[in-house]
Amino acid sequence: MEENYESTSTRNFQIKANTEISPGHLLIKFNDSQFSEQDLRFFGVNKEGAPVSGSGVPAEQINSHYRDETTALFNISDLVQTGQFTDETVEGVITASGHEIGRHRIETPPSIYVG
Repeated sequence: MEENYESTSTRNFQIKANTEISPGHLLIKFNDSQFSEQDLRFFGVNKEGAPVSGSGVPAEQINSHYRDETTALFNISDLVQTGQFTDETVEGVITASGHEIGRHRIETPPSIYVG
């Protein structure tokens, strides 16, 4: 299962569902392979277009693949514990070296299609 989300500027990454990922983790696919774990951070915001606040969470792992495709794994359970990702969170935001590279709407309520 894979969901595509539109970025406010360009479509440059996808949030991917993967059954092999530990609970509380989020896998994101990028079309750019020039990032390192230290560069990328994931944030949740409570209003569409709002600036990021708090510390976010860094990427735990980055895997570069052929075809200029990269996946990054984020442990978002840390955001939940600190209150930076709640039921009111409407967008997920990715930054690289402190600069926003994409933002995606969080669907509420979350849903899973089985069929």
